[in-house]
Amino acid sequence: MQDDNNVKQTKRILSYEDLVKLDNSTNVDPIFVVETQKLPSGEGIASYENFVKNDKYYLPRLNINNQDCYPQQEKLKYFTEKNAIETCTRNCCGIKGIKSACCILDPNDLEHVLGPLDEKWIKSIVRILRSKSHINVDRNDVVIDYEEGMTMGKSLFNDNPVFKDPKAYPIMRIQTMGPRYICKFANPVSGMCGIYPHRPTMCSTYYCSYVKANYLIKIPGTQNTFMRAK
Repeated sequence: MQDDNNVKQTKRILSYEDLVKLDNSTNVDPIFVVETQKLPSGEGIASYENFVKNDKYYLPRLNINNQDCYPQQEKLKYFTEKNAIETCTRNCCGIKGIKSACCILDPNDLEHVLGPLDEKWIKSIVRILRSKSHINVDRNDVVIDYEEGMTMGKSLFNDNPVFKDPKAYPIMRIQTMGPRYICKFANPVSGMCGIYPHRPTMCSTYYCSYVKANYLIKIPGTQNTFMRAK
């Protein structure tokens, strides 16, 4: 009879077949813990290529601006609020199990940082958070500036050069999400934004390559006028 530790360890091991099943499931956890199994190289191309190994983890890839990685819709849809929630928080880039990839930083698959942020927006969100939480929120609770970001890039992001660019700052403060990092204001479980009505222009005007290729975007200042994103 196995002891409890061995039982728990066995339950945490995922085979290649398990990963394929999870990849095709509608209820996919964003982090798959794999302790001893390895995906066989060159096999299961459709499923295998959607995952990247990170120490003990096989993670869905987050290369959000590489259109070749993602399926294309046969017909363009309108990028309404409803479609945005359905796509970005449940089927980001058309891949089940990826949520809000534009809000997430992956040390081994890093494409962007969450900045730069406008100073007027920073002051505004600090005021809003103070009024709602009645806590003395300050700038450091919201953003990361250059010197801190440089240190963070070295220690957490393999010294990625994007953290060395002063023009990328200030960036949104981040929180841990397994082996990845996510915007402080994003819910790591649902992928929803906690400050959505007050999100910065950087976020409200951002459209990844998948959205640009598959949706018509509403023209700012109009009710129901849509066009292809530039």
